[in-house]
Amino acid sequence: MSRRQMVVIGVLAAASLSGGLIAARQSRIHPVIQEKPRIVRAKAPLPIEKSYVYVHVSGGVFVPGLYRLPAGARIDEAIKAAGGIKPDGAPDSVNLAAKVHDGQKIAVPLKAAGVDAAANGPPETAEQGRTNLNTATAEQLDRLDGIGPVLAKRIIAWRERHGRFSTVRQLDDVQGIGAKKYALIKDAVVVE
Repeated sequence: MSRRQMVVIGVLAAASLSGGLIAARQSRIHPVIQEKPRIVRAKAPLPIEKSYVYVHVSGGVFVPGLYRLPAGARIDEAIKAAGGIKPDGAPDSVNLAAKVHDGQKIAVPLKAAGVDAAANGPPETAEQGRTNLNTATAEQLDRLDGIGPVLAKRIIAWRERHGRFSTVRQLDDVQGIGAKKYALIKDAVVVE
């Protein structure tokens, strides 16, 4: 074999070997290159089915009846659903900002002979003339023995913060109503 042939074979072998190395390099897994972290936005949550409450609106409204409202709705929304307050209705007797609760009856009182019946008449009553803790106004609560304007406001504030009273005994949770005041008013109030 001549020297020239040996050189040609060497060149061919080198070319073959380098082609194989290039192919081998390309087939290798390359090291992971550190990239900037990607910001991945969360998908919007699936819509949650709204829960509803049913309330009975009566008294001085245009269309009294049973209404379905979204949970967390206010008494104002219930009254608007019932067509609003009639001209002879007494809107100041109802806490329009209070939240409605399932099964609640919202009674809008009527004005009596040009005078707001709720302001001058007896407190909103339930069975046997007792005041309903869940619907009474501050003025109505103030008329109870041992309850003044400050405690009446605290009772309403507790009701707005915690929801409806489920038992009369929850009056113990209102700041300023101790055992003596509770004993004095427990028979004059009711929870409906």
